[in-house]
Amino acid sequence: MEKAYFSEDEVDKRNKLARPLCDEISIKSSTHRRDYPLSLTLLLLGVAGGLLIGKCVFEDQTVENGGKANNIISSTANWGRYVIEGGSEKPVLEAIADVMKAENIMNNLKELTLVPHIAGSDRNNKLADELATQWHSYGFDSVDIYNYTVLLTHPNRSSLNVLNIRSSDDFDDIVFEANTTVEEPLVDGEDNPDVVAPFNAYSGVGAANGSLIYVNYGRYEDFKLLVSKKVLFNSSICIVRYGKIYRGDKAMLAQQHGCRGLIIYSDPADYAPKGGQPPFPDGWSLPDTGIQRGSLNSVEGDVLTPDLPAIDGVHRRLYQDALDANVVPSIPVQPISYRDAEQFLSRIGGEEAPEDWQGQINITYNIGPEFSDGSEIVYLEVNNEFVNKTIRNVIGQIHGSVEPDKLVLLGNHRDAWVFGGADPSSGTAVLAEIANVLGQLRKTGWRPGRTLVLCSWDAEEYSLLGSTEWTQDLSKVLYDRALSYLNIDIAVYGHDHIGMQSTPLLHDVIYKATKMTKCPNPQYPTVYDEWQHYNGVPGTRPYIGTLGSGSDYTPFLQNLGIASTNFAYISDGTFYPVYHSVHDTFYWVENFADMNFEHHKAVGVIWLNIALQIATTPLLPFNVTDYAVFMETSVDEFAQLNEKTLLEQNITLHLLNTSVEMFTEACAGFQLELDHARDKELGDNDRRMLNNKLQSLERAFIFPDGLPNRPFFKHLIFAPSAINQYAGSVFPGVVDAMFEATSFADWQEVDRQLSLLAVHIRYAANILNQYTKPI
Repeated sequence: MEKAYFSEDEVDKRNKLARPLCDEISIKSSTHRRDYPLSLTLLLLGVAGGLLIGKCVFEDQTVENGGKANNIISSTANWGRYVIEGGSEKPVLEAIADVMKAENIMNNLKELTLVPHIAGSDRNNKLADELATQWHSYGFDSVDIYNYTVLLTHPNRSSLNVLNIRSSDDFDDIVFEANTTVEEPLVDGEDNPDVVAPFNAYSGVGAANGSLIYVNYGRYEDFKLLVSKKVLFNSSICIVRYGKIYRGDKAMLAQQHGCRGLIIYSDPADYAPKGGQPPFPDGWSLPDTGIQRGSLNSVEGDVLTPDLPAIDGVHRRLYQDALDANVVPSIPVQPISYRDAEQFLSRIGGEEAPEDWQGQINITYNIGPEFSDGSEIVYLEVNNEFVNKTIRNVIGQIHGSVEPDKLVLLGNHRDAWVFGGADPSSGTAVLAEIANVLGQLRKTGWRPGRTLVLCSWDAEEYSLLGSTEWTQDLSKVLYDRALSYLNIDIAVYGHDHIGMQSTPLLHDVIYKATKMTKCPNPQYPTVYDEWQHYNGVPGTRPYIGTLGSGSDYTPFLQNLGIASTNFAYISDGTFYPVYHSVHDTFYWVENFADMNFEHHKAVGVIWLNIALQIATTPLLPFNVTDYAVFMETSVDEFAQLNEKTLLEQNITLHLLNTSVEMFTEACAGFQLELDHARDKELGDNDRRMLNNKLQSLERAFIFPDGLPNRPFFKHLIFAPSAINQYAGSVFPGVVDAMFEATSFADWQEVDRQLSLLAVHIRYAANILNQYTKPI
């Protein structure tokens, strides 16, 4: 085992020589103003009632700065891998579970969800200031607020959106008026005046009227089926149900097929299924008045500053340019409840919809476009406002004692469409408790070997604005220095088992973290055991999914090739029904997702465990053979599905197969080298050479020009699907090109994408095969 000993003076000297982020770019930060509201500052610090820090389990010891720590004495040896408890060393990975408190997380969530905090609001900005104050008080080496000016959209309070059914004979005769202004409040607090009216951000503005066509989930295959039935869309408004794919893809597909406007609703089949839990507030399901908000932006980041950080003075394109680029829809789009949807769907005539299109509203679902009563039409009017607003990311750092220039990032977004009980405040509450735990360790003088960076993102709900602008702002720093990005969007939306998505490099550290974490369900000893029971075959490791898009890991992985993960405690087989509605509150989380907040604590322990494995282990704990296994499996599956079609076009997989063989051999050889090196006392140069290869491996798959027609997405192994940004696609450049070739017969582009993929896999193999000094 390698040991490194540094005094606090030596650590300070290293930090001055290699301050990880803030010295790289001159920024104006309001973090250095300390005029925050005293009452809430005290609450967040836990001084009033001990809400956030809680009573620690260790005996008090005198610490640096003349203060008292919660019974931990830090050992600066071993990269911060140990603390001293009761006079003996204890691994820091074990100590964190003792310090982290479920009660603190519960109180954090209660505070965060008191009132709505949509991006750009005073409340969301205030929360940024309070987090910054809190992290400063915990002894973070730096806390900075990064401001960006972005284009947001919200309902026009003086001219709200309109959706109704009218008589075609008398346009002023309104037969039915949908509720587009407010969700019916069902528990105390939901009637807050700051609750934003249900809307879809970046919808087209204007009015449309016409007949109505039901298009199931609004997927590519749904529209394709109706096209095959000779259904014409250009005189109609379409209605689709939420689910299966990203709502922005629904809107763009509707526009591409000529729909005049789009209505989106939550069908009870997906959000309140028969035989399931009762609707809120009696159960966790969506009530018939519930409405899901959400963005339609199909490009990550600010729509006016693609590829550039949205800082003052930077070039901004016209919004019309974004419309012309088809990244936002021009047609009006409005979400509604399934109570109101029944009024629209029940009036549709024409052919009966296929069996798998039938939802669970008590009607027969027809396709249309005719209304049963031919004298009625639908009228939709969207008046949303567009406004440039400042968003604020909070970035806190604890500098490393040995490699302060190497960064391990943990991130969660702070903004919510309404109260944000699960999304995102369950994650924010856990992040705040992680900061507290790190603060307890810092009071003893403890430091990780590498720098920990905590990130609170703004405007994620509008399509990852905060994280994307920041990664564009600091892209060169992050490309050079970031080792991993660990994301939590929603910490807990169920209590069946943990759900994981990750790049293969992080699989080992994830499995180790879950094996070390006590399971909140007493039926299983660890989170891993519960996960394996639900999501694995006996004798094999549980399944870890691939990363698509839809949360803040996207710019780190897709733009910069930084190994990433995203996870939550989930409900088996279903997403949580009150998503993006007024009912996503503290009440919902406490009563239906996690009554004692032990699942939140488990997520926090796993999150910090993964980060500390990477930050405190001299030789990075990544396993390259997991990548090789994934690559071989993926190529085999791709060949089974597509090789016959490719051969018909005189395209072979020979180069791809030989590149994967080369990569597999390189991974096997390099993993043996790593395993051998872990048993040795490594010099700094030897360790750096090995770690540089591990850091560079994910970068090898980045193609600077990006995927076809999607330049933001540059990772050739993983990316979101071109027709569903939520879903991950393996070998996305090839898959996109083949999808297009079936319509436009451009098989040359397919061959080109196969070559790009094969060559980038060779790049990764060459990195691992590069000469390493004998150990």
